Order: sequence, then structure tokens, then C-alpha cells
Amino acid sequence: MQKRTLNHIVSNKIDNVLMLSGDSHVNWVFDIALDNQTGYDPATGKGAYGVEFAGTAVSSPSPLGANATYNFHKNVTDYIVQNNKELQYVSYIWKC
Repeated sequence: MQKRTLNHIVSNKIDNVLMLSGDSHVNWVFDIALDNQTGYDPATGKGAYGVEFAGTAVSSPSPLGANATYNFHKNVTDYIVQNNKELQYVSYIWKC
């Protein structure tokens, strides 16, 4: 679904896209980008087609575990952000 949606955006030359999604038990913000086609720059967002905001579940704990420490969550999410250039933000305060 994600690839099909991105292909539709690209083939119809749609820009300034805002996608809302959720219930992944994490808060995420991603640039919607294909760096090999637009020269996407993760530092500025230039070349992105838009942005995706994904909200967390309301009453469920993190997939890392309800009893994981703040530092553990922060270390994991810092690693995820550093290794996914389109990912601009992820919350590490996931306890409910």
C-alpha cells in the first residue's frame, strides 16, 4: 500500500502531501521521499513530496515493553532515527 501510494504521488506530480496514520504504538514523523528521483536532502527536507505523521495507540505500551526504562527507549529510538534518513522524529516516551 505504501509503495502504491508513493508511486501515485510521484506519477501525478503531487507535492505538499500530508499523510496521517496511526496505531503503531509509537509517534513518528517521516518525510515522504524518493532520494534517487528528487535529490532528497534529509537535513532540509528538500526533495520530499510531503510528510507523514503517525500517532501512537492510546492505551497500549511500547512494543519494546511496558517496563522498559526511559534510557532504553531513548537509545533505541536514537538508533532508529540515525539509521532511517526519512525519519525526522520518533517519541521515546511510550509508557501509558
